[in-house]
Amino acid sequence: MPKTLLLFLTSPTVDTYVNAIAHAYDKLEVDRYIVVRVKNSPATLRDEREKPQEIRDRILTQIGLLAKGKYADRQLPSAPELSIYQRMYDGLKLGDEEIDYTNLRIELVGLIKKYGGTNQCIVDLTGASKSLAVDIVVMCLAIKLNMVFMFDLNVKIDRNRPEDFLYHRLRQNFDYDYYQFTRSPVVLSGQTTYLRKRGVFAVSLMLGVAVIAIAAVMFGVSDSNPIFAVIGALSGFQTIIAVITQFAQPK
Repeated sequence: MPKTLLLFLTSPTVDTYVNAIAHAYDKLEVDRYIVVRVKNSPATLRDEREKPQEIRDRILTQIGLLAKGKYADRQLPSAPELSIYQRMYDGLKLGDEEIDYTNLRIELVGLIKKYGGTNQCIVDLTGASKSLAVDIVVMCLAIKLNMVFMFDLNVKIDRNRPEDFLYHRLRQNFDYDYYQFTRSPVVLSGQTTYLRKRGVFAVSLMLGVAVIAIAAVMFGVSDSNPIFAVIGALSGFQTIIAVITQFAQPK
């Protein structure tokens, strides 16, 4: 059954969202795309004056240009792979939403319910800041939404030729990965442990370990001082326990 892709916004770079949308269109059963801004977040859009619908419009404009074989004011070399943008553009359903960070748990759950529930939604954190992404991943784990992804480039972008780093030029598992947070070995191991040992503390421990793994993937580990990455992840552990306790309370 077709699903909805929820793209969380922090980056102002439109190509980030174009790549994520193109992959979802090409590889996943997605028929609706929603850009989501989290207002009042510690890491918001660089320009607070730009509304989610304005970013949505810029994404549509970019896909429209690519559908014509153009990038900005440049004509792209003809290639059969470019046809994906025309197919996307012809029937693209791209909407926008805004939720409040100060009420993140309730508003995220409401948003996911609005678009069909945990079985019908895919969360994409490609354009989210690292700190916001960790918050969203923890929430999704808590409500058993496992389809949480990030379009992760394995090559460094040359800012002089950004068009060469768009979806039609990239090879999955070589130039990029579509990383699923909830399928990491550490998270899966934690979930197995949870099935054996139920309870709020067990869930909190599992999610704490999961966030450490997620932070290691997103922030990287420095060869000169690897402990800093782990300390950064551990610093949010009390917050994780508080979040899970909230979810565990009767509604």
